[in-house]
Amino acid sequence: MTKLQSAPRERAGSVAGIARKLECKFRMWQTLYKNLHPTVTVPSTMKLIIARELADRGRVRPANSVGVKLRRPLSRRIKVRPGGSDLFTLDEVLHREVYAVVPELLQSCDCIIDLGAHIGLSSLYFLSRYPRATLLAIEPHIGSFNLLRHNLEPWIDSGQCVPLHAAVWSKDGFLSPAVSVDAWYQASFRVQPRGESGAGSIRGLSMDTLIRMSGSNEIHLVKIDIEGAEAELFRSNLAWLQEVQCLAIEFHGDSRERISFDELMARHGFDVVSDTGHTVIALAGKPAR
Repeated sequence: MTKLQSAPRERAGSVAGIARKLECKFRMWQTLYKNLHPTVTVPSTMKLIIARELADRGRVRPANSVGVKLRRPLSRRIKVRPGGSDLFTLDEVLHREVYAVVPELLQSCDCIIDLGAHIGLSSLYFLSRYPRATLLAIEPHIGSFNLLRHNLEPWIDSGQCVPLHAAVWSKDGFLSPAVSVDAWYQASFRVQPRGESGAGSIRGLSMDTLIRMSGSNEIHLVKIDIEGAEAELFRSNLAWLQEVQCLAIEFHGDSRERISFDELMARHGFDVVSDTGHTVIALAGKPAR
């Protein structure tokens, strides 16, 4: 085959490759639009799609955030990081409403502890469902915590929400990042014990301490999404469960089996009443004291 004969075929292959890439991009943009526009306004949806494309091209860093306007569950401006896992969380919590089963089972709620509050979307969701509830929001990742403070600012300013840069643990102490995770996936942040305070240390707080900090001895809802640390949480003294009415927990790996969660709940007077595949709900058999 001569060079003149091969050139048109090479050009055709190149054009076909470009077409496939554009088709793939278009499908991704369609998926983003489908997942985002029920939750955020159309201009904000387009802004996020463009920002995500720039992130894919390396022109947006993991810590960069953009402002968007929510349509539901509340009309409110928030900030999210377009290049990492925040858009997935936005879709999961506010669009697909993975916690919708909670208000169906828990009719009233005055005090919430949100363990692993990330950028505040789950807290915002629960506050929209329980507008009079007080909420303690705990998040160990400093970048996510800063966005949480912005996204929950009206409730923080009013004193209805208290944000804590910390992580729940079996006892009070100092923690540090467990492993280096992909900078784009802040939602996968994990912690481990460390001997003393120092650069990069994170406060580890027990549930007893958190309940005292909440100012209430009746915690109607504890939401738990702590990237595997649930095994450590339920390894400790569980007397705090006497003060709790409802647990909404996302398990990671085999932690549910390792801690024998269902048997543990039965021993402490809880019934496991729902398992959506994302969230397991356990309700106290009698009202919290």
